[in-house]
Amino acid sequence: MGLLDWLRSTAEDANHPAQWPPGEQADVDAFRAIRPTLFDATRQLLADDAQEVREAALTAILPPPLTEPDLAHHIPALRDEVRALAVGDGPHRGRAIAALASWGEDTSLYPMPTRHAGDVWADVACEGPPF
Repeated sequence: MGLLDWLRSTAEDANHPAQWPPGEQADVDAFRAIRPTLFDATRQLLADDAQEVREAALTAILPPPLTEPDLAHHIPALRDEVRALAVGDGPHRGRAIAALASWGEDTSLYPMPTRHAGDVWADVACEGPPF
């Protein structure tokens, strides 16, 4: 699960390359280039027996990875799973709601999440991408 959380965090960081110091752009671009491969590998974990693994895998492939033009066509197939995550009480609920909002869905039906003890990244501030 830690690797999935790292992957999600790195994918989010890579979506904002203009924020990183000179010299990091090539690393960000390289990571963005392999997003389809990472998506394919992570998507397989959506069928894992453990719910926490399925949820971590789902949030690892949510935006920004799904905002890439070559991955956006996967959104309709994942929409129901993301909605289910948004109504749950897990540590990834806020990210599910944010994904739905980014897809233009009305998120007023989902109460705002509170911080969850299991959200290991809730209080982490990063000065740059973790790569």
